[in-house]
Amino acid sequence: EDGIYAVRVLAQTAIIEAIVSEYEKFSEAQKREFEQRTDADIINLKLILAPDKELMAFGKQNLAAFEKIYELYAGGESERAKAKIKSLHLSHAETEGKRFMLLIGGITDNSVGFLRVQDEANLPQMSPSEFIMIEKIAPNWYLFKTT
Repeated sequence: EDGIYAVRVLAQTAIIEAIVSEYEKFSEAQKREFEQRTDADIINLKLILAPDKELMAFGKQNLAAFEKIYELYAGGESERAKAKIKSLHLSHAETEGKRFMLLIGGITDNSVGFLRVQDEANLPQMSPSEFIMIEKIAPNWYLFKTT
Protein backbone atom coordinates (compact mmCIF):
# COMPACT_ATOMS: atom_id res chain seq x y z
CA GLU A 1 0.00 0.00 0.00
CA ASP A 2 2.92 2.37 0.54
CA GLY A 3 4.66 1.39 -2.69
CA ILE A 4 5.16 3.37 -5.86
CA TYR A 5 1.88 3.71 -7.72
CA ALA A 6 2.98 6.01 -10.55
CA VAL A 7 6.04 7.56 -12.05
CA ARG A 8 5.65 10.94 -13.77
CA VAL A 9 8.65 12.46 -15.44
CA LEU A 10 9.25 14.96 -18.18
CA ALA A 11 10.58 13.48 -21.39
CA GLN A 12 13.59 14.80 -23.31
CA THR A 13 15.39 16.39 -20.37
CA ALA A 14 18.82 14.85 -21.05
CA ILE A 15 20.26 18.08 -22.50
CA ILE A 16 19.08 20.06 -19.46
CA GLU A 17 20.56 17.45 -17.14
CA ALA A 18 23.87 17.62 -19.04
CA ILE A 19 24.05 21.42 -18.81
CA VAL A 20 23.34 21.41 -15.06
CA SER A 21 25.79 18.56 -14.49
CA GLU A 22 28.60 20.35 -16.33
CA TYR A 23 27.82 23.64 -14.59
CA GLU A 24 28.11 21.96 -11.19
CA LYS A 25 31.67 20.92 -12.08
CA PHE A 26 32.74 24.54 -12.68
CA SER A 27 34.75 26.54 -10.17
CA GLU A 28 33.02 29.61 -8.72
CA ALA A 29 34.97 31.83 -11.13
CA GLN A 30 33.90 29.66 -14.09
CA LYS A 31 30.28 29.81 -12.92
CA ARG A 32 30.38 33.61 -12.78
CA GLU A 33 31.94 33.78 -16.25
CA PHE A 34 29.37 31.33 -17.64
CA GLU A 35 26.51 33.38 -16.17
CA GLN A 36 27.93 36.61 -17.63
CA ARG A 37 28.51 35.16 -21.10
CA THR A 38 25.23 33.27 -21.55
CA ASP A 39 21.54 33.80 -21.05
CA ALA A 40 21.26 30.42 -19.34
CA ASP A 41 19.34 30.51 -16.07
CA ILE A 42 20.75 27.57 -14.13
CA ILE A 43 18.20 27.99 -11.33
CA ASN A 44 15.43 27.67 -13.94
CA LEU A 45 17.05 24.53 -15.37
CA LYS A 46 17.30 23.04 -11.88
CA LEU A 47 13.61 23.81 -11.29
CA ILE A 48 12.68 22.01 -14.51
CA LEU A 49 14.47 18.93 -13.21
CA ALA A 50 13.37 19.24 -9.57
CA PRO A 51 11.37 16.45 -7.93
CA ASP A 52 7.67 17.06 -7.29
CA LYS A 53 8.25 17.56 -3.56
CA GLU A 54 10.69 20.43 -4.21
CA LEU A 55 8.39 22.00 -6.79
CA MET A 56 5.46 21.83 -4.37
CA ALA A 57 7.57 23.58 -1.72
CA PHE A 58 8.73 26.21 -4.24
CA GLY A 59 5.13 26.85 -5.27
CA LYS A 60 3.91 27.21 -1.70
CA GLN A 61 6.80 29.55 -0.83
CA ASN A 62 5.99 31.78 -3.81
CA LEU A 63 2.18 31.79 -3.78
CA ALA A 64 1.96 35.49 -2.96
CA ALA A 65 4.28 36.30 -5.87
CA PHE A 66 2.29 34.01 -8.20
CA GLU A 67 -0.93 35.74 -7.24
CA LYS A 68 0.70 39.16 -7.78
CA ILE A 69 1.80 38.10 -11.28
CA TYR A 70 -1.74 36.93 -12.03
CA GLU A 71 -3.13 40.27 -10.84
CA LEU A 72 -0.58 42.23 -12.89
CA TYR A 73 -1.53 40.34 -16.06
CA ALA A 74 -5.24 40.76 -15.31
CA GLY A 75 -4.61 44.49 -14.85
CA GLY A 76 -2.76 44.82 -18.16
CA GLU A 77 0.64 45.33 -16.54
CA SER A 78 2.43 42.60 -18.45
CA GLU A 79 5.90 44.23 -18.33
CA ARG A 80 5.86 44.36 -14.52
CA ALA A 81 4.58 40.79 -14.49
CA LYS A 82 7.39 39.64 -16.81
CA ALA A 83 10.01 41.18 -14.52
CA LYS A 84 8.50 39.34 -11.55
CA ILE A 85 8.43 36.08 -13.54
CA LYS A 86 12.11 36.47 -14.38
CA SER A 87 13.00 37.21 -10.75
CA LEU A 88 11.43 33.86 -9.77
CA HIS A 89 13.43 32.06 -12.49
CA LEU A 90 10.28 31.08 -14.36
CA SER A 91 10.02 31.03 -18.14
CA HIS A 92 6.79 32.88 -18.94
CA ALA A 93 3.04 33.07 -18.40
CA GLU A 94 0.26 31.80 -20.64
CA THR A 95 -3.49 32.16 -20.58
CA GLU A 96 -5.59 29.37 -22.02
CA GLY A 97 -9.32 29.92 -21.64
CA LYS A 98 -10.00 30.24 -17.92
CA ARG A 99 -6.56 28.88 -17.04
CA PHE A 100 -3.54 30.98 -16.14
CA MET A 101 -0.21 29.18 -16.28
CA LEU A 102 3.22 30.14 -15.00
CA LEU A 103 5.69 27.98 -16.90
CA ILE A 104 8.95 26.89 -15.37
CA GLY A 105 9.99 25.36 -18.67
CA GLY A 106 10.70 22.13 -20.44
CA ILE A 107 11.36 20.90 -23.96
CA THR A 108 8.67 21.30 -26.64
CA ASP A 109 5.40 20.10 -25.11
CA ASN A 110 7.08 18.45 -22.10
CA SER A 111 6.60 21.23 -19.59
CA VAL A 112 6.29 21.90 -15.89
CA GLY A 113 4.73 24.86 -14.17
CA PHE A 114 1.98 26.24 -12.00
CA LEU A 115 -1.63 26.56 -13.04
CA ARG A 116 -4.30 28.88 -11.63
CA VAL A 117 -8.02 28.32 -12.06
CA GLN A 118 -10.79 30.06 -10.20
CA ASP A 119 -13.07 27.03 -10.44
CA GLU A 120 -11.85 23.41 -10.29
CA ALA A 121 -14.24 22.61 -13.15
CA ASN A 122 -11.77 24.48 -15.39
CA LEU A 123 -8.88 22.15 -14.57
CA PRO A 124 -7.63 20.15 -17.53
CA GLN A 125 -8.13 16.40 -17.47
CA MET A 126 -5.08 14.25 -16.83
CA SER A 127 -4.13 11.92 -19.66
CA PRO A 128 -1.09 9.95 -20.83
CA SER A 129 -0.60 12.31 -23.76
CA GLU A 130 -1.03 15.80 -22.27
CA PHE A 131 -1.37 16.68 -18.58
CA ILE A 132 0.39 13.85 -16.78
CA MET A 133 0.30 15.47 -13.35
CA ILE A 134 -1.88 18.03 -11.58
CA GLU A 135 -1.39 18.52 -7.83
CA LYS A 136 -3.12 21.18 -5.76
CA ILE A 137 -0.72 23.38 -3.79
CA ALA A 138 -3.22 25.98 -2.54
CA PRO A 139 -6.71 27.27 -3.32
CA ASN A 140 -6.78 28.02 -7.06
CA TRP A 141 -3.13 26.96 -7.64
CA TYR A 142 -1.75 23.65 -8.94
CA LEU A 143 1.59 22.18 -9.94
CA PHE A 144 1.40 20.53 -13.37
CA LYS A 145 3.47 18.56 -15.84
CA THR A 146 2.67 17.87 -19.47
CA THR A 147 4.05 15.51 -22.05
